[in-house]
Amino acid sequence: MWSSSFILQWLVLSTPCPDVRAGMRWIETSAGAVLVVVPGHGGDALVVGAGASRDAETVHAALVEHGVTRVGLWIMRSPACNELGGFPRIVAGADGELSTPDDLAVDLVWDTGSADSSCRAAYLYLAKSREEPLSGSTWSAYDTNVVVWNMERSLSVCIRSPARRVFATVHGAGTDLEVVAAMSCGPADVLWVGGGSQHATVSVSRSLLEASDPRAIFLAAGSGGNGCEPSVRTLAGLRDRVAWLFSPRGVDPRGGCPSIAHVLDPDHTVWGGSVWLPRSP
Repeated sequence: MWSSSFILQWLVLSTPCPDVRAGMRWIETSAGAVLVVVPGHGGDALVVGAGASRDAETVHAALVEHGVTRVGLWIMRSPACNELGGFPRIVAGADGELSTPDDLAVDLVWDTGSADSSCRAAYLYLAKSREEPLSGSTWSAYDTNVVVWNMERSLSVCIRSPARRVFATVHGAGTDLEVVAAMSCGPADVLWVGGGSQHATVSVSRSLLEASDPRAIFLAAGSGGNGCEPSVRTLAGLRDRVAWLFSPRGVDPRGGCPSIAHVLDPDHTVWGGSVWLPRSP
């Protein structure tokens, strides 16, 4: 079993990130997290999620920090506005105005084929190069390879680079397709669950854990919304496993979910801000 001390050596944690090296950066948002894969050798970036409109400035600042001016592929894993509502503002660039020289170039967008009504018009207008991928669809750029599985209302994603592997899924319930996707991805450095909606239930089934065999688990419930997430049952199932919790809801023992604090394991870390995973260990 991987220990917290090992993971602390393996993950470089930073808020903000110390430089623009190639790697992966998770940025905390109100609905969980957005992932930016910073390419090496001047390649185009890969982005997963855009956050809600109120998260757009934070995500945009991270892209600027890493010198990202073009996104080769942008993946929206759910139709929720907390997943894709920030897209128009981020694309508008530093001046916040569309159709100006500092607009962010986006080559391709993959999504579930829809968007919630309150953010649909702006998103569909700007995401002109969008597609709904079939399960097994692939994308590659430089040394980063992506495979997605379409779960109808969400997308599960496998990201591979020479030294890193991430499996991302929204719900983590361990449906047959989700387990098959995790097994196809192979043993993961990071199993990332959640991030699609601030109202989503974040769980990690035993079958998903066995299929992905992760070194670390990132649970992104998000600070917005009500309820207790992750649940006591989910956290209890992750005993003796390295888990990072992005702004869990109700974890404060003085709040409405005191039982959550009591099931946190020594290998569980509550985290806010961002997590940086270098390209090479």
